[in-house]
Amino acid sequence: MQALLDNYEITWVSDNYLKFKMKKKDSSFMLDDDTIRKCSSMLDRDIMMLSNITNPIQEDHHSITTDMDIDYIPSNNNNNNSSNSNNNCINSNNISNQFHYSSKTFLGTRQENQDRFFMKLYENYNLTVIGVLDGHGDGDASTPSCHSIIQHLYHQFNNKIFLQDCNQPKFYSNSIANALLKANTELLKDKEMDFGTTATLAYITDQNKVVCGWVGDSTAVLFRLQKDRMTYKSEYLTRDHKPEDTLEKERILSVGGRVVYRLGSYRVIPKQGVYSNEDIKKKRLALNMSRALGHSILSQYGISPLPDFSETSIATGDILIVASDGLWNVLELDEICKILCKYSNYSIKDLSDYLIDLVDKKCIKDNSQCDNTTICCYRHH
Repeated sequence: MQALLDNYEITWVSDNYLKFKMKKKDSSFMLDDDTIRKCSSMLDRDIMMLSNITNPIQEDHHSITTDMDIDYIPSNNNNNNSSNSNNNCINSNNISNQFHYSSKTFLGTRQENQDRFFMKLYENYNLTVIGVLDGHGDGDASTPSCHSIIQHLYHQFNNKIFLQDCNQPKFYSNSIANALLKANTELLKDKEMDFGTTATLAYITDQNKVVCGWVGDSTAVLFRLQKDRMTYKSEYLTRDHKPEDTLEKERILSVGGRVVYRLGSYRVIPKQGVYSNEDIKKKRLALNMSRALGHSILSQYGISPLPDFSETSIATGDILIVASDGLWNVLELDEICKILCKYSNYSIKDLSDYLIDLVDKKCIKDNSQCDNTTICCYRHH
């Protein structure tokens, strides 16, 4: 598989951008019917096409690594020699900021890699955006969704009308919601789409804030460097959307969907009598998450594209990891905290490489199937 982006520079077919026909009201973002109509009105526009999406910096049969620094200069350094590490954490002021974010994706034992990711720096706004999508089902929903999100972010941050609201409290959550709903609208143009994708976006702002919006189970975790400058403490920024959660289950049941326990997890399936068990199995109409992009059928029975949000502060030396469930299903948070401490003198690229390699080795040791795994790491500076 090829990485979606190399060097994260997008060459656009046109310099034109969307013109919103209505200005967003100065109000808090609410996930209600009015908001859905408002977002749809703003987002229902012609889409520009991406071009010149290039190959990754380094690729083999198993993994793809991409990284960049604040000047968009890629590095071909792939050294992950453990001899460069030591057992003591160093003062974060001494950490090199040459590469403060990096990403890596790993096929695992799957036939194809359905993970997609991007990391984008909007220098004019001192804003870093990280996105991770984990596709599921028999089709490819993550690639077009990733393209659509990147396009829409480009339009947003080149639109004077949209940017008039940049000082509003919900500006970033609105931006995330608009991008995800736009991607979902594009996916559902295919009426036969019985597959979908997770999507998690993390904005690191110039106010030392992290704003996350997500659907599904691609998790964002902030590892805070403690006052002793030697240890890390983890903090979840997302919560997996699971059908068995009380509020999610109530919402699903209210629109006619069902929540059943099958194949080791709770799943959303259509209303009784609409599809036979054979059809449900054949069409894979049993999803183990309650929110996602896509799913022309299951979206009628409770699978929602509406994101949840979180916001928190971030300080120098803190490390943000946004990753697909291939990472979190294998490594515990305490284990990652210890790794970040032990190898604190590693570049952020080497840290992401190390985590991916550790996932691979653990799966081999346990003789277990290894899911697609994508890691995006960011060290605040």
